[in-house]
Amino acid sequence: MITKHYTSRSVLSFNSDGMEINFERLTDGGSYLITTDKTVIAAVEKHHWFNVLFALKSVTGEEETETQETATAAADEAGAADENTEAMCFDTVSDAREWLNSRFGVAVRNVKSRQNAVEIAAQHGVSLTFKE
Repeated sequence: MITKHYTSRSVLSFNSDGMEINFERLTDGGSYLITTDKTVIAAVEKHHWFNVLFALKSVTGEEETETQETATAAADEAGAADENTEAMCFDTVSDAREWLNSRFGVAVRNVKSRQNAVEIAAQHGVSLTFKE
C-alpha cells in the first residue's frame, strides 16, 4: 500500500472531483494531509493548487519504486514519441527558475527544487535536465 504525505504553509480545505479535501492543522502553522486512498491522491494531485500552495513531501509503501519506474518509462516513451519537444539543460535551479519565469510566466517562488522545475517544465511540454 502506498502512502502519500502532502504539506502546506497554509491551512487548506478545497473541493476536487466532487470530494472535500481537508488538510490537518499543525500547531506551529501550516497543515498536512496523509492518505492511502488512490481516489483522494488522484483528486489532490489534479487540483490546480498542487505544487503551488501545497506539495508532496514523501511517498512510502511497497508500490513506490514500481510507480517511479513506471513514471520514468512513460516519460522516456513520451520523449521519444514527440521529436518536437523542446529540451533545455541548466547548471542550477536558479537558472531554470529564471528561464521558466521568463518563458512561461511561472512564479519564481513556485520553483523550489530540481524535481519541481522538471515537473513544471513537463507541464509546458519542455524536457528539462540539469548538469551534474
